[in-house]
Amino acid sequence: MTPRLIAISGSFKGTTFALAQDETSIGRDLSNTVSLNDPSVSRRHCLIKNGSSNGFQVVDLESYNGTFVNGLPVAEQSLSHGDQIALGDIRFIFLTHEDAVTTAIRLQDDDLVSRSTIRLEREQAFYLRPESAVPDISGDLRGIRERNALLKIAQEAMFRRRMKQS
Repeated sequence: MTPRLIAISGSFKGTTFALAQDETSIGRDLSNTVSLNDPSVSRRHCLIKNGSSNGFQVVDLESYNGTFVNGLPVAEQSLSHGDQIALGDIRFIFLTHEDAVTTAIRLQDDDLVSRSTIRLEREQAFYLRPESAVPDISGDLRGIRERNALLKIAQEAMFRRRMKQS
């Protein structure tokens, strides 16, 4: 059997893509081996390489929404039969041979989480500059009073909700 990707969610659900070449490029651009006309997919999103002795690998091409294997973001990752690959809002299952996994694929969107990505520059990360995470509010007494009032309202609402549940 030729290794393949089967779309199990998203706009290409149910579509099968054969991975017959040593290198398969995937993205929105028409020049890709697998062209996916979906706004959540980058023009050149990722590559799937067949390294023969090393097996298959997926390589993210610095895509905007990232490449995920079994729910984890990856830059480069070896693939195994049955792995799930997510590119934007499209999720695939990677298959190298026929078995029970192949026949039991359920094509449903029930657990699809559509995500929005915000790209931060390294300098914007708070953990690198913790002093900038909390602004100096010593001169903003009105803001402090307003936040305290909101906190009391939220606490009261949570208390009432718990009382109703009891």
